[in-house]
Amino acid sequence: MDEYYIGEIRIFGCNYPPANWAFCDGSLLQIRAYPVLFSVIGNRFGGDGKLTFAVPDLRGYVAQGMNTAGDLGKIQGATTVMLTEANMPSHTHTAYTNNTRPGNVTGDDKLPARFISAGANAFVEDSASSLVSLSPKTMSAVGGGAAHNNMQPFLPMNFCIALERGEFPPRP
Repeated sequence: MDEYYIGEIRIFGCNYPPANWAFCDGSLLQIRAYPVLFSVIGNRFGGDGKLTFAVPDLRGYVAQGMNTAGDLGKIQGATTVMLTEANMPSHTHTAYTNNTRPGNVTGDDKLPARFISAGANAFVEDSASSLVSLSPKTMSAVGGGAAHNNMQPFLPMNFCIALERGEFPPRP
């Protein structure tokens, strides 16, 4: 790795940062120890900008090209998301039932036992006894209200930033 820019970020498969590189783990560095790197990235990733600055923290994050809003260095997105009714499109669930076989059912909601239409010349009794109770699982709300994982499949690798001994990145 003879040629690289100070502040350049690369992905490495080793469990240590190469010489003159540091993990992108949000570590605070002393400006006086790395003045050239500070002049390249400033304190946009943390630090007070007087004595310290931070390298980017890419642990658990996906690097993405900067958006048009210019939010360079601003963490965005979430690892978990609470799915609410407002997030879901309007929809219905259809329940079909009949009591062609005897059995025990439980529940509070009543539905005509002969819900499905009968064929020609069929007799369907329309009385209170033709109602059956449905299981609460058929009609009740489900879900626990907990957030769900929102992360795409990933392969952990080490992002490292060039600290020194590289070239200063020229401006266009």
